[in-house]
Amino acid sequence: MRETTATIIIAILGSGVLAALIALVPVYWPRHAVYEWEPVPITDCGELDRASTFNSSDPQDQQCSKKSKGTIAVCWNGDQYRNDANPQKLATHPWCTYKHVAPAQCKGGPHPGLTYVCQKAS
Repeated sequence: MRETTATIIIAILGSGVLAALIALVPVYWPRHAVYEWEPVPITDCGELDRASTFNSSDPQDQQCSKKSKGTIAVCWNGDQYRNDANPQKLATHPWCTYKHVAPAQCKGGPHPGLTYVCQKAS
């Protein structure tokens, strides 16, 4: 029985069947789409926040996905850009807020900051 199984495996590997099957993998299991934060002109808008992260003025990758595509992150470095509305009450510390809004609709907020839009990576 072992010889028969080994013969079948060798036949499959030796033929072009395995190579043909491997070539089809991307067709049936396409790569997972990757989303990333891209800088856009500096802005701010009141409210519409969905999440916040702290200790960095760079938006976190896990906050950008297919679900949040087209929404923005506004970040403050605590130096040039500050926001005293920081929930941790530390205006000089870096943080980001993630908003349920597209860049064009985000205007007039009192604390302009580094702004990014979530989009599908090219």
